[in-house]
Amino acid sequence: MGKPAGVLLFGWIAAGPLGLGLPKGMRTIDLFVVGCVAAIGFTVSLFIASVAFEPGPVQDAAKMGALFSFFAAALSIAAGKLTRVQKQEN
Repeated sequence: MGKPAGVLLFGWIAAGPLGLGLPKGMRTIDLFVVGCVAAIGFTVSLFIASVAFEPGPVQDAAKMGALFSFFAAALSIAAGKLTRVQKQEN
């Protein structure tokens, strides 16, 4: 939950207090969904776990943690539905 919260918080800071704004049609709550999607990143994590740790329980735990990040996809879909994210037409 750290990445979605961080993307939302720092996106809000950049868009609001810093005055950088958001793209047309994007709401602040959409940043949470972007953060959920950004949390899906298990391929690099699997590679790093395999080269950083010796084969054994630590490497297995690291790989399982990376694979569990796949569930962020389900969280992203749920967050998109709950926040009513819609495709914007150009």
